Amino acid sequence: MTRNPVAQMILRLIYLSLACTNVYSGEKDSLRVGDLLINDAQETEHPSFTYKFLQTEATFRFYDGTTSPCLENTRRDCQRVIAFLDHRDTAQRVLIDSYHPDGGELKIEAIGFYNLDEDPGKEMIVLLSRHYSNIDTQGHAFDIHFYDNQLIEKGSLKNSITENLSNTKQLRELTDILPKKLANGFEGKTQGENSFFLLKTISAIKQRLNIQAHPFSE
Repeated sequence: MTRNPVAQMILRLIYLSLACTNVYSGEKDSLRVGDLLINDAQETEHPSFTYKFLQTEATFRFYDGTTSPCLENTRRDCQRVIAFLDHRDTAQRVLIDSYHPDGGELKIEAIGFYNLDEDPGKEMIVLLSRHYSNIDTQGHAFDIHFYDNQLIEKGSLKNSITENLSNTKQLRELTDILPKKLANGFEGKTQGENSFFLLKTISAIKQRLNIQAHPFSE
């Protein structure tokens, strides 16, 4: 029996298209990190990248969308930007953190790495900005977050994420690394008055950390 070469070619093209589809199948419109489901997920302005972290070449990915559950109130959903370490096995994904817009236009400005303690691995720095534009406020609010290079053991740290997401692997956030007045601030105009924030780049943050680590060096 002779096979139709056109039909064979069509079948082959269909097979190839299926073989080359998104590696994370079924996640075109939603994404899951542990118990956290991001509906209508879209990549943020910050591109994915790889970096040696947690003793492996880790893939850092960033998505925004409506997350379920909302971490502050698990009975509803809310808008979030999600940062996580990706893996082909979805159960091996690691949540870095989940960020709320707080009424502004949220953006992950930069990611950096710095050794904050005595272990050989570097910790992670995440610089966030939220843009506000209304009658009283024009400018950006900045927040600096620090994360340990170790995963949280289940039940070892209580916060909104670990309490609401039972099986999510997560990085531990480090607090009190910078004085509060330096860890967040505003640059722009509020009610006619100008404000400035010094630590708007990873290099500026690292310079400040160096000063704290060696306060008496010239």
